[in-house]
Amino acid sequence: MFGVLRTGVPTTLPDSARRTLTRLRHEEPGSRLALDPDQARRIGPRRAALYLIPARDGICVVHGRNGGCSDDLDAISEHGLIFWVTHDRDQQTERRPMDMYGAVPDGVRTVSAVPSGWSDELVGTNTNKNGYRIRAAGPIRSLIFLGPRGNVTVSRPKRPG
Repeated sequence: MFGVLRTGVPTTLPDSARRTLTRLRHEEPGSRLALDPDQARRIGPRRAALYLIPARDGICVVHGRNGGCSDDLDAISEHGLIFWVTHDRDQQTERRPMDMYGAVPDGVRTVSAVPSGWSDELVGTNTNKNGYRIRAAGPIRSLIFLGPRGNVTVSRPKRPG
């Protein structure tokens, strides 16, 4: 699913990633996972790195103060793990920067972001050993990539309320 976990060299998590992982261990599903931070892998350059932290029954991805975990191995193998980071409270109407980052399954070479309405320009990035980061100028509706089982479109989750 994530070749970097098989072929990459374990790395020491920086303090910011360690603090995030500590927080994730107290949230669902991270609290149920048997995480192994000693087997963490860094994806990308150190200043903008993603860290994959494996578990026997799931995985966590950490980027600075942000991150998340999943124990849905079927979904991970098809969609990877995607995190949406907004830079203001009302991202749906404001034209503010938005970051998307995450890990994609083996074989994915490019991830593209589909803007929400005000622009039709796709923002793309090449993957780096299963990881990617996209910085868009405004709101993003979804991410698309060609996965191991065909085209994958992952829509941005709706905000509650």
